[in-house]
Amino acid sequence: MTTPPIMVTRNTTVREAARLMADRRVKQLPVVDTATGVLVGAVSQRDLLKIFVRSAEAIRLDADELLRRLSVPDGDVVVEVQEGVATVKGRLARRSQIAAVVESIRGVEGLIEVIADLDCAIDDLNPQT
Repeated sequence: MTTPPIMVTRNTTVREAARLMADRRVKQLPVVDTATGVLVGAVSQRDLLKIFVRSAEAIRLDADELLRRLSVPDGDVVVEVQEGVATVKGRLARRSQIAAVVESIRGVEGLIEVIADLDCAIDDLNPQT
């Protein structure tokens, strides 16, 4: 074990954990609760590598399904996936939809990052503008 111990929390992203493992040359990291400091688990290199097993096409299909569930009309938003990064481009009806779309896609298994290039027809969050 390293001194001081290298740890992550439940809020640590996959990218951050992987980078920390690579930088510190460790194969496993303890996961601690931020409020109590209590050990709640561990994450290994194997856990992180599982994310990259899914094909870009499978990830894109999952993202497209989420867009349908969010009632985004076909063709209004396009998701491209390359090396675990989804680029989401297009135009939504309302600005308030942008966060929901991005957060939903961020939850797709196999993604390490989401880049959003989204516009909207109506800014319902700032009606005066």
